[in-house]
Amino acid sequence: MKVNQLGGTGSYDIDLYDPEVLLNSDEHYRNLREIGPIVYLPQNQMYAITTYDSVRAALRADDVLISGQGVSANEILNENRPAVALMSDGEIHKRRRDVLLQPLKPAALRDIKNQIYSSADTLVADLVARDGFCVVKDFATYLPVT
Repeated sequence: MKVNQLGGTGSYDIDLYDPEVLLNSDEHYRNLREIGPIVYLPQNQMYAITTYDSVRAALRADDVLISGQGVSANEILNENRPAVALMSDGEIHKRRRDVLLQPLKPAALRDIKNQIYSSADTLVADLVARDGFCVVKDFATYLPVT
């Protein structure tokens, strides 16, 4: 299977990390989506996967997109990749993923369900009482997932 079998490729000649591109990211993301589901960025020497369906297909195409060789746009990180599920393939990936998912399975969560609901209720009541809050800092990072 080739990358273009995941939905075709096009090319977009921008530097994804250029300050001008970052300041107008909505426009560039829209352009990427219009070009196609998988777009080559020659200035960054990488592909952008632009739609939900193409990301989903890519995550299932582990025979094409090899995570064990790195998933970062940073070559230093790829060369010194940590032993984590994200940067592994095959059986090693499956074993690491299974370990990570254990605390999130229904049986594991059942024991702390009431605690989670109580914490969530307390958090929401606190946030609603405020004039405003940061969704990431004050809400998204509140409940741990491990």
